[in-house]
Amino acid sequence: MWGRAAKWKRAPFIRLLAPLAIGIWLNDHSQPAVSSIAISLLASIALLFVLQVKWLDIPYRYRWIPGIAITLALLLTGCLLHYCGRIENRDDWIGTNCHDYTYFKSIVASHPVTKGKYCKVTLKVFAGITASGKLRTTRGSVIAYISPSTQTALVQGSTVWFPSGKIKPIIETNNPGAFDFKAFAARQDIHHTAYLNDGDLVIPAGQRHHAYYSIIGKLQKSFHDMVSRFIQPKPSRALALALLIGYRDDLDKELLQAYVNTGVVHVIAVSGMHLGLIFLLLQKITRLNLTAKRKVLWLKSILVLICIWVFSLTAGASASVIRAAFMFSFTQLSNLLRKSIDPAQLLSCSAFCLLCFEPEWLFDAGFQLSFAALTGIIYYQPAITSLLQPQNKILQALWELSAVSLAAQILTLPISIGLFRQTPVYFLLGNILAVPLSNIALVLGLVTYFLQWIPKAPDLFGWVTGTLIQWMNHSITSLDQLPGSVINGLQWTFLQVILAFTLILTVTLCFITTRRIFLMASLILLFLFGLEGFRDHYLQSKQELLVIYHRPGRSGIELILGTSSYLLYHPKTRYSQDLQRSCHSFYRVNRTKPLPGQLITYKNHKIAIPWNHSSLPGMLEQQPDYLILTQPVYWKPEWSGKLAPTCLVILDASLPEKAGKKLETILQQQGIRYYNIRKKGALISDLAPQ
Repeated sequence: MWGRAAKWKRAPFIRLLAPLAIGIWLNDHSQPAVSSIAISLLASIALLFVLQVKWLDIPYRYRWIPGIAITLALLLTGCLLHYCGRIENRDDWIGTNCHDYTYFKSIVASHPVTKGKYCKVTLKVFAGITASGKLRTTRGSVIAYISPSTQTALVQGSTVWFPSGKIKPIIETNNPGAFDFKAFAARQDIHHTAYLNDGDLVIPAGQRHHAYYSIIGKLQKSFHDMVSRFIQPKPSRALALALLIGYRDDLDKELLQAYVNTGVVHVIAVSGMHLGLIFLLLQKITRLNLTAKRKVLWLKSILVLICIWVFSLTAGASASVIRAAFMFSFTQLSNLLRKSIDPAQLLSCSAFCLLCFEPEWLFDAGFQLSFAALTGIIYYQPAITSLLQPQNKILQALWELSAVSLAAQILTLPISIGLFRQTPVYFLLGNILAVPLSNIALVLGLVTYFLQWIPKAPDLFGWVTGTLIQWMNHSITSLDQLPGSVINGLQWTFLQVILAFTLILTVTLCFITTRRIFLMASLILLFLFGLEGFRDHYLQSKQELLVIYHRPGRSGIELILGTSSYLLYHPKTRYSQDLQRSCHSFYRVNRTKPLPGQLITYKNHKIAIPWNHSSLPGMLEQQPDYLILTQPVYWKPEWSGKLAPTCLVILDASLPEKAGKKLETILQQQGIRYYNIRKKGALISDLAPQ
């Protein structure tokens, strides 16, 4: 029956997934009142119940009304799930009652990672002591930076206490085009950081460890120890850890960027591809025979699933890995029940269940790319494979691998450009080289892990694993050095991404049905895509912006006029060149010029950047609209009267933190408008006439 049914009918969960995802997205962007969501949801459920009453005979032409009620109920369910899933909406969140506590009780939820002078570790708060000495439940996660001397005493899963006054909200940097760490951390329910000295952490003796974090921590440490002992040569160890447990903190940044530029970054982290390989190996080892006794079948299947889920959790439990584990669990269950399940139905059902469990995964890049790639493989890979039928088995295997890469790229391309503003050129060759090598290295790495207590065997397998990784690194870095390996500066708007997906759909339907209406729709969508791109280019060619970056200890001040940038800076400050590159890509800047001077006038705007304390009074006489302080100054009370009422005093990120706080207090007391870059993030001021 399913073989003759349309793909849409073979995967009815797609019709349930779409409104749920839209509801999550709407709540994230509009954030309606939870009471309105709950009342509307109850009303839609009540309407659906009334429509299903037997005595209410609805004419056939009105059968779409229950469908509307179900869609509305799912949309509102998505809104409600997203609201309830955000920790900042809870009454016991540490962000709302931090001042009620003196100490927080927390669990060490991650392995400490050395970051410069500090060690970074995630602490999950679950209780706190009030000023009166009472222990109360409170929730939240904190990224703590501790001294390396304290690192050895911290064990993942252990319980630690730290002062509540040490936590600070994560600052929103707002740097245009740069990575938004605050938004990234918020998706993981992390909203605070803390810098803890040696005496701040209290590690009680005799405390029971948290079972989950303790077991995962011990498994990860055992992989760390195995890689350090047996994987040779040493440069291959960092990538071996990324392959085996998804640990990427030790990876060389230039090497990681090479994998990104060649479109094979998915092979150096535990992904659905690697989990699928492990799943197939486990099935081969257990030799699941459907004619065996039911108890034996169930026992083998449970063993396989336990191994899959333990490995997934040890590897960091990312969205793409959990997606794969979930799908393999469904596949194993369907095999046991002797029930076939359509791949599209399996994929949409997995996405639906995972979003119900963690709505924030909808905005996770790994989640989006994972489902997009697998959807492309399901729908496009068979058609691409049928285009060529090589007789040689090696060529056939290479062509099938190429077909999978091409099919995955079809739906991941719009997401990659929308998120990262670039696309790889040699992704096909990169996958042909990296996928086989990474799969073999993964299997041999696991063999090394399980044979590490047998003399000589782990040394041999570890050397082979390291050598394969070394070959893969050399191949990818060489590929990255080829001219035009990546196309940068692809700035697509959100509307263009939506139009691109719609265009892919209409072109696909045009090839399947050969109907002229889909050809016309594709041409119209292509025209709208180009029109939206032209509109965005035109608006950016007319932009007039003053941009001041947020990078503590460094200065970054630019005047962006159209596609040209003019650098304004103090000669003694350190300039943020990395942020400048991200900003130029975001605003399509193609020409940069230095603009020295302490007073810059553009149209009716005056921008003053005094180089020292003595030049400040002269700047104030010019009545500037923007006064940017990049050096510590002693603010005299009489200077306040010289400022124009509309003047904005900007405390640059290059100012020392103590000097910035002192100036902020003075300006606040004297009622002067100011903006502290360190606290509020980057300043982007539109200078165009309104």
